[in-house]
Order: sequence, then structure tokens, then C-alpha cells
Amino acid sequence: MAESSLFSSLVDRGAFLAHEKQIRLAEIVDGHDQWDADLEVPSLTFTFADRTLVYQAQLLGSAAPGPDSWLWGWANDSVSGAGTEMARWLCDVGQRDRIPELCTPEIPLGPAGMEAPEAFWYRLVFAVTALVPDWDGYYAPDIGGGAIGPLLVRHPALALPPPDLMRVVRVLSEGVSTVRVTDHRAAVASYAALRGIACTGTADGCVLALPEGTLELTFDHLNRLGGLRSSTQ
Repeated sequence: MAESSLFSSLVDRGAFLAHEKQIRLAEIVDGHDQWDADLEVPSLTFTFADRTLVYQAQLLGSAAPGPDSWLWGWANDSVSGAGTEMARWLCDVGQRDRIPELCTPEIPLGPAGMEAPEAFWYRLVFAVTALVPDWDGYYAPDIGGGAIGPLLVRHPALALPPPDLMRVVRVLSEGVSTVRVTDHRAAVASYAALRGIACTGTADGCVLALPEGTLELTFDHLNRLGGLRSSTQ
């Protein structure tokens, strides 16, 4: 089905924060030997040679090449337990706000199939970040047969550090190519608000104020990010 404008707006609002959260998660869990999810607890465990990390987790659903569809966790008869509470809450939000992507039980994958950045499951985790920014990222393992089951994760150790100039430059410059963003200007404004960064509008862009200095952004007539210029104090 065609992507709704409300869903696209959610992707925009969550895009840069979601990317930063994934940077943080990768810094901590890359190199693990194995993973294990327990949806009754619910938890996601990463096992390393010398340590084990256990995070709170929520299953959103699954994207599978066999049926060529996305199936929400709350619509999957084989999944139960506390691990799908977030998916059920998102369904309620979708029904309330008329966002079909959040409350349609099964959604065809469409031309993008399973491949990021256009895959539905991938855009979904960015949209969800806008709705639940207190979660710390997602892990999307292969759960068998090529199916992907994205899990939201949360733990105090995954909390983002305070924003600094270099990190924000990285997040914004990488973020525009990580997922398709419809309105870069709105996406930057949302990121700044979610990260507590002062954002001042200018004639052709905005200025972000950070402890080390400022970051000036310009946008074109389609609100696409055109340039970044940092100035240190």
C-alpha cells in the first residue's frame, strides 16, 4: 500500500535520533557471539566471550520473504507475552490518529521488499522512534527463513551521551542517507527538540547551539539539507 503522509512525517521526525541511537548501540553490541530473545520476560541478551548484556526488549513484528509481507506482533498467533505490548500500543495510536501502517495487521512488503533503506520494517523503526524516543534503538535479527524481527531495546547503559558538535555533525551528515527523509528541515527541528539542542531559524536554514560552538544548516526550496558549517567557540 502507498505510504501515508502521517507515517512519512513520523519517519522524518524520528530519522536523526534513530540513527544516533543505532550508532550508540553498535558501539556497545558489535562483536557479540550470539543473541537470544525471550518475549515472556521480555528481554534481549547479547553474549560475548567475556560478558553478557541483557536488555529490555519489545518485538514489533516480522518481515518475511515467504509471504512477502510485514506481520505485526499483535497479529501473529504464534507470538504472545509481554514482548508485544509496544506493538499493541502502537496499534492503538494508529487507530486513534488514523495511521494505517500502525494498525493494519499484515502489510505487503511491496517493491522494496526486505532491503533497507526503503523496506517497510526499516522505515517503521525510524517512525517508532518519534513516538517512543525513550527507547534506546533496535536490533533486527534474522529469525529464520530470511525473516527479520525488529526488536526495540532499552537499558540505562545505552543512554545517549550529551550532544556535542562533532557527534551532531556526524549524525546529520550520515542521517540524510540512512533513510529517505521527506522534509529535512522538519527532521532537523525534531532532532534538536528531542536532544534538547537550541535551534534558531534563519532565512534559509537554522543554527544549532552546542557547548563547543554552533552548527549552521542550509536547506533548498524543497527543504532538503544543502550544507553544514560548524563554528567552534
